[in-house]
Amino acid sequence: MRKLAFIVACFMTLSVMSGLLAACGGGAIVLDKTEHTMYVGDAIKLTATTAKEDEEITWSSSDEDVVTVRRGTVSAKGVGTATVTAKIASGDSASCTISVQDRTVTISATTLTINMDESVTATLTATSSDNGNITWSTSDSSVATVEGGVITALNPGEVTITAARGAAKAECVVTVIMPSRPADWRLLEPMNNAGVVANAGTWYYFADGSSGDCTYTQKPYYGGGEVGVTIDSMTEGGYFYFRYQPTEDKDGNEFVPADKYSVTFKATMSLAGELRFGGPQGFNTATMEAGVEQELTVNAMVGSGEPFSIRPQEFAAPSASAPLTITVKDVVFTKTGSGDGSGIVEELDPVVPITPNVLGTYDLAIKNNSESVAEPNKIHYWADGTYTLSGSPNMTDGTATLSFSQMEIGKYYQLRYQPDMAVGTQYAITFTVKLNRTGSIAFGTGNEFKPVAMEAGVEREFTYLDIQLHRMIHLQRAHIIGFRIRIDSLLAIGSCRIQ
Repeated sequence: MRKLAFIVACFMTLSVMSGLLAACGGGAIVLDKTEHTMYVGDAIKLTATTAKEDEEITWSSSDEDVVTVRRGTVSAKGVGTATVTAKIASGDSASCTISVQDRTVTISATTLTINMDESVTATLTATSSDNGNITWSTSDSSVATVEGGVITALNPGEVTITAARGAAKAECVVTVIMPSRPADWRLLEPMNNAGVVANAGTWYYFADGSSGDCTYTQKPYYGGGEVGVTIDSMTEGGYFYFRYQPTEDKDGNEFVPADKYSVTFKATMSLAGELRFGGPQGFNTATMEAGVEQELTVNAMVGSGEPFSIRPQEFAAPSASAPLTITVKDVVFTKTGSGDGSGIVEELDPVVPITPNVLGTYDLAIKNNSESVAEPNKIHYWADGTYTLSGSPNMTDGTATLSFSQMEIGKYYQLRYQPDMAVGTQYAITFTVKLNRTGSIAFGTGNEFKPVAMEAGVEREFTYLDIQLHRMIHLQRAHIIGFRIRIDSLLAIGSCRIQ
């Protein structure tokens, strides 16, 4: 009985559809809608049914200023009425009358001021003429965010909050103020060492990958002689620096490269850990108790390629519930010695001569940073990206040779060396290097590299001063190694030999 009922139902359905198509004539066509109301910005899909399968259908609109149609998809462009027609080769057609209205959105306020000294949140409401869902957005998430109409102010500034429903929208201009903040308060920009030195007298920050390894409850800022930040997450292996290149000391004495100075400042960390701070020729590390302000001091030198910096380390991973907040204030530089402006110092105090265990002959092994540190006093190499070696990388009587027959543009290729010395030891290193292609190299430690142009086949000697052996900690394991020589660029990518 069930089977018979099913057959009868199918027959009736097919009979009705066939009757509809027959009523329109042979090869007829029908649409699933004959009239419809839309709002500007919306789209619908019309479905056409034909007597023949795979019938080619031509779609058209009587007024494309009102609606357009493509393969049955109708898009509302403007207020009015238009007819959408589906036509087949026999000349038969079917139509749908589309009425387009202008949807509107109203918002509870078009201007708003949030005083962060009183409250950091405010609420807006919005409705649309069709009572549909409202989508909220902000023009600047560093000033304020919005969710469901609830605005959360983050920093002083001006931001536009938008309530939208389709193409219709309403806006509210929100001004965020914080009278308690100093007039010179500003967010810091990320900057590498060279950029900080070139823009002396301004505080910057640097997070590994510029900013990608940290997220912030409070972005790095400066104001009223204080720099600070609140970090709520940091990827493993990431790090954060405050950086500053002094231009003069507390008495107005101008600094030039190679001048020596003493700097004192007060610092607070919300999580227990360490601060490493200083500049060329001088770094100190201080153990920090959570929430306890300490006055710190270090003697260093005005470098021509490296500024004064402050870096937190050895702290528990920050989170939204337990972020890392760092404040640094009352920074005072005092000039203690004069240089010649070159940034080069003939004698370091103390200087530990390096006697690498590189004599003899052995093949170089490819090692990442932590592996190189774990096997000190040997030359290793590293290649980022695809490459093809030309011969085996090797060390022969004190000369390391690394040769490539194929290299990838935009990647780097390095010789690496970790001296077997105590953490914190200050040292200098002298070496010669030669490329068989005209290009450039960069040499240094950590993320501090000095670029140098190289002519093909010309051997050059360099001395790299002011190096301090870094501590290997969980925040730096992927980044810090004693010394590296890197091929920076080549005029012709292809075979290359560095030794």
